[in-house]
Amino acid sequence: MAGYLQEDGSLTPVDPDTWYPTADLGSVDADGIVRVVGRNQAVHRLGFTLYPESLERRAEACGRPVKVLAVADQRRGSALHFVVADPEGEAPLTWRRRLAEHLAEYEQPNAVHVVGHFPLTANGKPDTRALRAQLGLELGVGPEPVPRQGAAARTPGAVGVVQVCGGLLLRDRDRLCGGFT
Repeated sequence: MAGYLQEDGSLTPVDPDTWYPTADLGSVDADGIVRVVGRNQAVHRLGFTLYPESLERRAEACGRPVKVLAVADQRRGSALHFVVADPEGEAPLTWRRRLAEHLAEYEQPNAVHVVGHFPLTANGKPDTRALRAQLGLELGVGPEPVPRQGAAARTPGAVGVVQVCGGLLLRDRDRLCGGFT
């Protein structure tokens, strides 16, 4: 990645040795080859695998933007917190009822929060980290990022799950991905 594109068309350069968390999951084989296998946002609940982005799209049929945050929960493994952006500030119970019409029983929220608007990143996307901080929610269940220097201990032939980082993939994509672009 060369940098971030700004509104005026200029490019803000980035350090090529910096890692960029992508929330992708991958495996690393004994030769150090990284293979992307999916996203780490999946939540397992009552025997179902749920994806927050899919739940968000369906929940938005209630008439407002919705973000779904998976939060670590000792009893359940993870809890689903639905956050509705509602400038009028209707009560969470009202939104819970509206959301229930669009979701299966096993997809229902454990909690509903209402905010006036979502905090945004510099590129205008909802900032889920800032939203979690605003609501006092801990990060959801997922793998720890792999340290930049050195790899986790592994035996020859073993496959370890890692969080894939964009900087690594862009810099070494020909070697790691067999030239696939």
